[in-house]
Amino acid sequence: MPTCPYCKHEVDHLIYRETFGYSELYRTVRLNGDNLEFGEWHFEDGDFADRWYECPYCGRRLFSSEEYAKRFLRGEPIEERRRVEV
Repeated sequence: MPTCPYCKHEVDHLIYRETFGYSELYRTVRLNGDNLEFGEWHFEDGDFADRWYECPYCGRRLFSSEEYAKRFLRGEPIEERRRVEV
């Protein structure tokens, strides 16, 4: 079974995370006489920002590549420089 290079815990699975850029809320504003009239709120999703695989025990990022995550879980050697550094 593979071992986390950081916490040395045996690992039989990884945590996969995806993050997205900021989402936005907005609404229109019109001038009605001397007052501002606010319209309905609208929501826009954020853009994809990052993804990674991490150790389920210590939470450290291990890989950003699906291929390296598979190789790690199969117990195949991974070059030190291929790991994600935080």
